[in-house]
Amino acid sequence: MPICLFEHGYRRLRSLFIEEVLLTANIALATGVHRRLLDIRFEGAGVPSGQLMRLLQDYDTVRDGFGAAAVSLLADLPFLALFLFGLFWCDPGIAGAVLLINGVVIGLAVLTMRHQAKVYKEMSRWATARAQAAHESLLDPEMARRVNAANYLHRRFRQATAVHATTGQAIRRLAALRGHIAALSQSLTLLATLGLGAWHAIDGGLSPGVILAATMLATRFTGAAMQMAGVVPQALSALTALAVMRDLMARPTERPLGQVLIHKPLCRGDLMFEAVTARYPGMRSPAVDDVSFTVQAGGRLAVTGPSGLRQDHPGTVDLWHCAARERPDSAGWRGHRRP
Repeated sequence: MPICLFEHGYRRLRSLFIEEVLLTANIALATGVHRRLLDIRFEGAGVPSGQLMRLLQDYDTVRDGFGAAAVSLLADLPFLALFLFGLFWCDPGIAGAVLLINGVVIGLAVLTMRHQAKVYKEMSRWATARAQAAHESLLDPEMARRVNAANYLHRRFRQATAVHATTGQAIRRLAALRGHIAALSQSLTLLATLGLGAWHAIDGGLSPGVILAATMLATRFTGAAMQMAGVVPQALSALTALAVMRDLMARPTERPLGQVLIHKPLCRGDLMFEAVTARYPGMRSPAVDDVSFTVQAGGRLAVTGPSGLRQDHPGTVDLWHCAARERPDSAGWRGHRRP
């Protein structure tokens, strides 16, 4: 009966502590990160959808790592010490065997920390590259095709996707390996406790009640210790994500002025149109009809009068499409003359 009451009280106190602290921590962390996101300045650059998306994903990692696992670990630390004290009170030999098994398992988890940190950084870097390639492709696909960057963007997106999937698979394998080691440690702890308890019982040193209590305490201690071993990689991933967030938030702009993923050619000289006529597909009347003009280098061109035939294409866009040679059903000559 005392063991059952202790079990019920332990579960109740732990759930109350985790719910209260976890709720407060999640609210504070969410409001703090959102405030920092609002303070970022994007001067001289477009909306950084790729990096911002990755930033929010890293925030989720921090919240899950420190919000759930770390708070649960803090709740288990007092009970972990209590379980260990009970084990030493029951039998020091059993307590030593349980400590040895759990120490070996936690040591194996610590050995994987460095490798997982490298894998997580690699996955974060390639996820950002994939998002940037997709953003550049969707932002101006006509420009990407015009400068022959479509194949480059596709190769970059495919490479980033493949590497991101490979690194994600490696992280999942590490997590599965830790899960198997944790399950094996619990089985070994149970076998060691029962074996040593039976050996001492034969000598008359332990009673069946003490063996049962030691088994329950060893199981609870191993569960809390394995949770600690699981928190270590999660906390490592959260710290890595937090470092990435801190580095991004410290920058005044997401992308420096003039730095883009693809290099667009810059033409200098006079812009010349000679008898250019162009129409949109499916339109009978031309949007540009026998237009001839010359714009000097550094000059400006003002377009007056009604917009183009399509409501979403004003006259300036019509001329731009003609200058970029994006209208297949057009006639005339247009180009530029170098100074």
